[in-house]
Amino acid sequence: MKKIIVFISILLISSGLFSQKIILIDYDTETGVIKDMFGGNKGGEDEKAKPFLDEIGIKDIRIHDYHKDGGDYYFYSDFWNKNTDGSFIDINTSFDPANLSHYHWQKTDNIVEKIINNNFSVYFRIGTSFPNSQYILQPQYPPSNSGGASTDFSKFAQLATNTVKHYNNGWNNGFHYNIEYWEIWNEPGGLFWKGNPVQFRKMYKAVSTAIKRDNPDVKVGALGAVFTTTLGINTVYREGFIEYCHNENLSLDFYSWHAYNVSNPYGIKQLSTTIRNILDSNGFANTESHITEINSELGDGLQALINSPQGAAYYLSLMLTAQESDIDKMLIYPANCLITEHRNGPFTLTKSAYGMKAFTLLKNNTPIIVQSLGNEVISDDLDDETLNFMTLAAKDANNEKLYIIVSNFVSTNSEYQINITNLPWSGTHATRVVKNIITETDNFTETTSILPQGITTVNINNMTSPSVLLLRLEADKTSSIEQSEYFEISVYPNPSSGKFTIMGDNIKEIAVMTIEGKIIKQINVSQLKYDLDISEQTHASYFIKIVTKNKTFIEKVIVR
Repeated sequence: MKKIIVFISILLISSGLFSQKIILIDYDTETGVIKDMFGGNKGGEDEKAKPFLDEIGIKDIRIHDYHKDGGDYYFYSDFWNKNTDGSFIDINTSFDPANLSHYHWQKTDNIVEKIINNNFSVYFRIGTSFPNSQYILQPQYPPSNSGGASTDFSKFAQLATNTVKHYNNGWNNGFHYNIEYWEIWNEPGGLFWKGNPVQFRKMYKAVSTAIKRDNPDVKVGALGAVFTTTLGINTVYREGFIEYCHNENLSLDFYSWHAYNVSNPYGIKQLSTTIRNILDSNGFANTESHITEINSELGDGLQALINSPQGAAYYLSLMLTAQESDIDKMLIYPANCLITEHRNGPFTLTKSAYGMKAFTLLKNNTPIIVQSLGNEVISDDLDDETLNFMTLAAKDANNEKLYIIVSNFVSTNSEYQINITNLPWSGTHATRVVKNIITETDNFTETTSILPQGITTVNINNMTSPSVLLLRLEADKTSSIEQSEYFEISVYPNPSSGKFTIMGDNIKEIAVMTIEGKIIKQINVSQLKYDLDISEQTHASYFIKIVTKNKTFIEKVIVR
């Protein structure tokens, strides 16, 4: 049976005494609703991985980079001629998009069906996977009717339409999955498109027009912008493509883009704002903004990151940034990068995955965001790793559950004072506090405490960067201070006008000190509760030293 103790709202004398971070939360000020926006690329078809992907909050699975296992148009159609080894040679000019026998859906059907059965939403990318030589060589050339410099994409447009119809309308022994998002191609301007920008625009026009003509309710978009396009280094597939869609009056239900090697998680807000402004200025105010691939990197350093508390805080800060940005979906690459599959054994969560698990618990239980002040971020630099400290507070619709999450990615903060305004049950009940932490030595370690009735300040110690904190608060209706093991010290309210209540076990002495350490008041006591009045002092911060039978504590207070 888990032992319940009353929450200790104290600060021990330590080197971190003067670096306490103040976080202010107001549970009466609602600021938004948490977006259910997290997804990933491939991986959702694995039934063994499903519970772990659920734990970290994966919702959408993008059909991309399945290679020979299916998912690409040239695997499920006869659009390209092939060698005997399965490599693609050239465009098959005899391909008839209306001929049912020219399609071979089995492998792709198998992937999509497994993803659907695992209760993920399919995000279907129509196009081509990464051209990696370890797989059958994929064609990256424009899928025009005759190849070369042709801009006639009518066959590919009909193929794309039939793909939608196969999975949504039952065409060609198909299904009725009602897949909503259909992304056209991936990373033109990179390795995935060997044609020119004019061909790409013509292709998108043909495909989007054909799909929307037959299936007007689905969402069609493009283009999985390579990171140089996202950054604006190459504008032809950013401003140029969006302007073209505007001029041609094309449907653009979402614009998708990629972000890799962003050292400062808060940097994606700057990217999303730029893309949002370009869309809005071209009449696409309702067009969604999707990050369809994101990760810190894809090299050898990724494994080291995801198994560290730095990784846990990094991915959490990405999600917290996305929540306050003009981003509608964020799909990690790959979906299962945060979980580990053991040989002849089960999957397990990595250190980073626990950070996303913390956020998912918050999202699922407390969807209403409330005011939280305390962020320390750098807003205009993608590469800066010197500062990122982010918080988010939320509640459920009935004011019965209050959650607080802190991502300490890079900061000097190690001691937090969380001051809560408008705690719903402050005057009637104590507060049960479940604390989960992720540090170098803790994988979501959980402790449970009780915050006494009337106290609305939570102090957290020893949370040096990088680390993650999740607090879950509920009214404690089953116990009281008298029924529980007595807390050691609590000082409240804080801040105040100078009148503080000090509660503790076997208090012997109380001393009030200035920040410089000068004692301005000293009282000898022998009681459990003492009302301290220093309202005559200048509005400033002070330290209160409390000596008990066994210990000495110091609490920082604010007189205002």
